[in-house]
Amino acid sequence: MSTVYSLSALLHLSDLQLRGLLNRARYDLNCSVKGSIERRDALINLENIRRVLANRLMRPRPPGC
Repeated sequence: MSTVYSLSALLHLSDLQLRGLLNRARYDLNCSVKGSIERRDALINLENIRRVLANRLMRPRPPGC
């Protein structure tokens, strides 16, 4: 059974944790069968994780960070 991570749950994770989940979602996608529930969940997770990471990259950072 696969798990779909919500955006709100992902926001509380560190970048390192998000990258680990991103790798796991990629692995799940490669191991899934087209049209399966597992593939759908992996695609949703990839989208959500990428969205959170992109949002963090766009945040202004204070000088010196």
